[in-house]
Amino acid sequence: QRRDMGGHVVVVCCIYQITNKHFSSISLLRSMKTIFFVGLFLSLAVITLCDGSASMTDEEYQKEQRELQTLLNWAIEQTATKALPSSPGMDKLEIKRKAEALKSLDKKWLDAVWRSDADHMKALLSVILSDNSTVEDRGDALDRLEEFVEDLNNAIDLHSINGLVPVLHILSDNSSDPYMILSKAAHVVATAAQNNYKVQEQVVENGGLDVLLHQWDKHSGNQSEAASFLLAVSAVVRSFPPGRRLFIESDGLQRLERSIINGTDSRLLKRSLVLLCSILMDEPAALGSLLQNGAVRLRGLTSALFRHLFNAESDQDLQEKIKALMQAVSTADGQAAVLLKEFAHNSGHPDLIFESHRSDRFSPGSNVHSTTEQGSEQPSEPLLLGI
Repeated sequence: QRRDMGGHVVVVCCIYQITNKHFSSISLLRSMKTIFFVGLFLSLAVITLCDGSASMTDEEYQKEQRELQTLLNWAIEQTATKALPSSPGMDKLEIKRKAEALKSLDKKWLDAVWRSDADHMKALLSVILSDNSTVEDRGDALDRLEEFVEDLNNAIDLHSINGLVPVLHILSDNSSDPYMILSKAAHVVATAAQNNYKVQEQVVENGGLDVLLHQWDKHSGNQSEAASFLLAVSAVVRSFPPGRRLFIESDGLQRLERSIINGTDSRLLKRSLVLLCSILMDEPAALGSLLQNGAVRLRGLTSALFRHLFNAESDQDLQEKIKALMQAVSTADGQAAVLLKEFAHNSGHPDLIFESHRSDRFSPGSNVHSTTEQGSEQPSEPLLLGI
């Protein structure tokens, strides 16, 4: 991109000159000649600078940038002041005005080309954290910041430039920001942490999971709003064992259970199902933490899953996520597999049967296992997955 800058200078200056209706054909030829040599010189300078930038120190890099800026200013002066005077019908004031406009345009363009992503993120953070910024400006800056942290390296750099903690602070308990700002901040965290172990670690170490759980609880009365914070929680917890353990210790599974049982918002319900399924697949023993009250609690969760599964308003995607969680639950515990099969039969859908790979953990009297004459336990006939 930087190598093309010299060529862009030629194009911009040509358009500027050609579109000026006051130019005569003679002055145009003279201008084009000036532009050609200036553009060629700039192109060679930019290529030389880019080729050598890899081995430059910071001080040398800044020096080269200043020299390039000086060179660009000289080119603008040549095309805007020396070529323009021969054009009829233009006074010096008009020439100066056009030259300043062109100089301002090229400076903005040069800044956009040369500034690093880290510099852009710093500029956005200054808007986000400024007391003088409007809610709309802060919201737009958070949207743009989310776009930057889609890149894994930028996501990691967000913490390096001291940007992650301020974003998490927006989500803290004493924040007075409106939901729109809180939601956008949560989406920045979610995008940065998604499948990024380093960022997940940074969020957990800086108390980010706690503030996200707090916002999830705070907005539980509005399930559509709560879904935004659950998205960030899921991004921090999934495939990250330290985050998963902290989530379980913070009664996260119970929160998911409530969201599934009481869920009416499709986004919240789907995200709850996906996160719980992911946790049970990675750590089946976590089901013991969720079902501490045994069969009573298991029946409540199972009943909710079947209710959502056969709800006429449930789309295919939601149904597939419910079935995936049912399989994860039944695989984690034998009693759950039997209970799911019982619910399937009683609901008139005996074709929904589930496979169990684990013994019952919660009820010693469960009929999931049979006892041989020698007294050893043997698993009953496996249940085949028919979903």
